[in-house]
Amino acid sequence: MATVHIHAIYTRPDKAVDYGVKDKVGELRDGITNGIEYAINDKTGEAVYKTLSSYMNCKVDNAIDDFHYYANMGRGNKETKLKTKNGLEVVAWHLWQSFKGHECTPETANEIGMKLAREMFPRFPCVVSTHTNTDNIHNHIMVCAWNMDGGKWNNDNSHYRALRKTSDRLCDEYGLSVLEETRNVNLLSFVDKDGVKRYYEPTSRKNDLIKEREQGRVTGSIDDYRNTPTYETVTYKRQTNVASIQSDIDSLLPSIRSYDELLDRLRELGYIVNAKKKNGEWLRHVSFVAPMSQRATRDSAIGDGIFYTRENLTRHIENKENEKSREHGGDKITHGEGIVVDGVKYIPTYEYGRFNVSDLHEDYRVAADSGGGLVTVSRNELEKANVRSIFEREKELTTSIYDTSVLERILAEEEAAKRRKTKYVPDTQEAVLLNRLQDELRCLSFIERYKVYSLEQVNDLYKAVYDNYNRSVEELDRLDGLIEHFNEVLTLPGKAKEIERRISENADNVEYMLEDYFTDTIALRDITDTMEKYGIDTDEGIDQLNAKISDGMTSEADYRSRLLELRDRLDDYSNCMAVFSRIEHYEQEDKAKAVERFNTIRDEGASKQRNRKDKGER
Repeated sequence: MATVHIHAIYTRPDKAVDYGVKDKVGELRDGITNGIEYAINDKTGEAVYKTLSSYMNCKVDNAIDDFHYYANMGRGNKETKLKTKNGLEVVAWHLWQSFKGHECTPETANEIGMKLAREMFPRFPCVVSTHTNTDNIHNHIMVCAWNMDGGKWNNDNSHYRALRKTSDRLCDEYGLSVLEETRNVNLLSFVDKDGVKRYYEPTSRKNDLIKEREQGRVTGSIDDYRNTPTYETVTYKRQTNVASIQSDIDSLLPSIRSYDELLDRLRELGYIVNAKKKNGEWLRHVSFVAPMSQRATRDSAIGDGIFYTRENLTRHIENKENEKSREHGGDKITHGEGIVVDGVKYIPTYEYGRFNVSDLHEDYRVAADSGGGLVTVSRNELEKANVRSIFEREKELTTSIYDTSVLERILAEEEAAKRRKTKYVPDTQEAVLLNRLQDELRCLSFIERYKVYSLEQVNDLYKAVYDNYNRSVEELDRLDGLIEHFNEVLTLPGKAKEIERRISENADNVEYMLEDYFTDTIALRDITDTMEKYGIDTDEGIDQLNAKISDGMTSEADYRSRLLELRDRLDDYSNCMAVFSRIEHYEQEDKAKAVERFNTIRDEGASKQRNRKDKGER
């Protein structure tokens, strides 16, 4: 993966050449291979890495004299016109050629560097020095700015492209890796705000797009926004968003009794639903904004565009409820107001200690109607089973406790744990029994509130909320990463100033210019590109990015709050499933005991009959 960079030397080419040919000192690295020569300094303990140098069109023992000679000859042939920004004369060029790790030996790297010099600078004095003191074997190629005929070499875009293509071809010939993404890529031009024509390499986005177009995966101009990965990503997110809305609606349909209840349940899951005008009239299309999305989706865009519209879902729910009513023979509802409605006591909360368990009615309950009044409602079979189990648990609890103050102490301990936001762990038999009773009361409240008819509906609700919880976690992670990234981006202006300061202060430092200058210039270019991408090269852009971070933190707080709510709801569903699992277990135990009693009675009867028979025979 040889990379090539070039920069001008304005003063003291002798220092540049001298730095290139000297051996390098550094720490001894592990795993040194590929014939890298080094020695250990006995005094300092540092490794001295051997530099391999080759010369072209100049003397081996004194190359800098030839540099000066041809420079003076070139200046004497014609007047030099300075075209550099800093007004200084270019006296030499420094070419840096770096290879991937140690995939080649120093001798091979030096040989490739010499071939590159011969092809690109055939009549120019050159010194090729190969260094092995870093993680990447690299060549420093020092080139005199004037050739042996007095002509001067000027770096331009065509020369730079030729350098890269030649380096890539030589690496191919030696079986070395090449940056395929930038191979044979021509520079693109643009006119900046000052009217100056400038050049740049195509972005990685356009490179990827060119490849996709060649593979027939996209068509049209690479500048068409519909062909950009960003557009394709947004389209994909929109499609998956629609699918998740459809999935959530499907999971809720079995357990709701009206379209309004469906919308309420979706809102509980974190949806934003826009369904009615200010005057209460239905909008032509109901729209949904899912918790993990910022875009609204119309009901006509879900599924086949027909079934999930308000009118058709309303009809579907009504038909489902009519079928249930016929299956259950119809629920008798008696209207009334007050604390006791038709002999059934109204119980606003099932919190143990605030009502008498004996006030529960196995067949009916009192609920608020749409007008704000109270009516009796027939319990479904799931509620009845829950109430019967509550009676059993309460009986089991009260018969095992002789001192009622024990219950008061347990309830106080539970309340204290709740205030501390810690989980209460029952540590006595009484506490375990009370905990089970409270779980069953909490379950009864749940199945009444959500009008649950079966455990399958509980599972559906659990799945819907669990999926929503996971999506919210993913979105929260995405927001965390985005905020962290934006905060990192805001540090770039300071980093850019620091690099610019370092470059300016070390302009006359030959060692810096030959080793660290390239790294800094590349880093500075990447930083300025990123600053321009995010628009933080202006104060207004920085303010806008800070606003995005603030919005992201607000959304982050909303998601954290939503996760707490969803976690509590998941606990409710898990509790309900555990309660009915215990109820089923108790019922099986009761059946087993009944069978055992029946068998005992049968055996006793058979025994008495045998005894009577025996007496009769005697």
